[in-house]
Amino acid sequence: MPPPPLLILRNIGSSGNPQVSRLLAGTTGSQLGNDITVVPLEELPTARFTSDANRVVHYDNDLYAIIEDQIVKYNSGTNNWDTEFTLTITTTERRKADLWPIDINGTPSLIALFVNSSVQYAMVTFDGTTWTQTNLGTSANNDLHLSAVYRNKVFLNTDGGSQVIEVDPTTPTLVAHSIPGKTSVSAAGDFQIFQGRFFYLATDGVNAGDNWGLWEYTGATWVRRSFINTATDDAGASAGTFELGNAGENGACALFTDGTDLFGLMPGRTAISNEGSVLAQWTPNGNDFDETNLSATVLPADRQLGGGDGDGTKWNVWVDNDTTPTSPGIHIWFLSANDTGNYTYYEWNGTGSPLSTGAASVSHEFKLPSGSVGGGARVWTSGELNIKIEDVVPFAGGGLQIQFTAYNDVGPADKIVKFFFNPDEEVPTTQATLAGTPVVISGPAAAPTRNVNQLENVEADDGASVYGVQWDTATDGIATNDHFSLIGQITT
Repeated sequence: MPPPPLLILRNIGSSGNPQVSRLLAGTTGSQLGNDITVVPLEELPTARFTSDANRVVHYDNDLYAIIEDQIVKYNSGTNNWDTEFTLTITTTERRKADLWPIDINGTPSLIALFVNSSVQYAMVTFDGTTWTQTNLGTSANNDLHLSAVYRNKVFLNTDGGSQVIEVDPTTPTLVAHSIPGKTSVSAAGDFQIFQGRFFYLATDGVNAGDNWGLWEYTGATWVRRSFINTATDDAGASAGTFELGNAGENGACALFTDGTDLFGLMPGRTAISNEGSVLAQWTPNGNDFDETNLSATVLPADRQLGGGDGDGTKWNVWVDNDTTPTSPGIHIWFLSANDTGNYTYYEWNGTGSPLSTGAASVSHEFKLPSGSVGGGARVWTSGELNIKIEDVVPFAGGGLQIQFTAYNDVGPADKIVKFFFNPDEEVPTTQATLAGTPVVISGPAAAPTRNVNQLENVEADDGASVYGVQWDTATDGIATNDHFSLIGQITT
């Protein structure tokens, strides 16, 4: 099954005007709104492959995007993108990280980070009402690439130093983490939450002979869990035999999970004449992993080592639980030849079966979202029912109260709402156990009814009413102060 319509960007850092589009069925771009005319400030890497991706977000029933030094908002009435916020920074802006939903001191918010050519960092946040810029100081790295949110902090893969940047928006502070065993952090890295742990897949440098490695964040430091070998497990041991290549051949990896194991798609080579990609599977074994090479079983022959697609290639993975929360689909895109040509789209069929037959997708001018945390932040269809979790708070009757708003069908009180969670902070796939009598905390709507673990008779009144329902966390194995991921689903 193809993914839902994903929000993508075109012409970032190029001569054309930026465009926001929807990626339909994983293969076709459909422009949304006008071309966005801005002064071209951003410089994308030339010697190394960029993996900027998650710059358009569906938040609070609106769409926002980072375009150069602006954050723009989609106006459905005029079909235009209007400027919401313009960054003020002292010298030419150079890179941007992604635009993420995040919880800041209990408030659902958006966050973006910028850095200029003088390596000055700025954080921009939005609480649903006000945009705020906070200058964070300087760091050694001024190229931001793929990022991720873990426990309400943003982690940034940088280029040009052996560091990962961590930003805590509640403080706010910026910390530069040195990655042990690395001489440089390349543009190719990716992050993934797995079984409550946070991992980083990248190379240990950007030169010939440098290898892919897997690191884990332990709260204050990063620990190497594996160097990538094409055949055997060598977790935490000697360097593997699978190289990135050199600085001009830098590709972009993808790190993802199916809920049981961790997987990495990595372009590279074992020799100049043996280029291609490797698919590694990491199965937990204590703090470390057993490593399996799934390339021959899962990857098409022309994507494996010897297929000739190692230099400058890119893998993107999107895990969709927006369509069917209990059975997420894993969607994969491949782009070869140093950011030229078109993406090829594949669907994951498990560890024992090949990927689906590749389908031609959009051109290299598009930047696709990547991520495997689930939810609808990168998904949008005009007029589609939408739900926003406003807060999750302790409930006097036990457990937690989920507070939410619903959108896009004012009038009929006939919608069904369910919630899904994951105690490992990955894609939420388990339906939450509900209890008690649902209420309207504020607003004009009538209270819904509860039918076992779903709410019925909900009005999607465009956020005018805030609903509340008790989540029986004891039954679902969630204790006080436990971390979890949570999404809502609203249907007719």
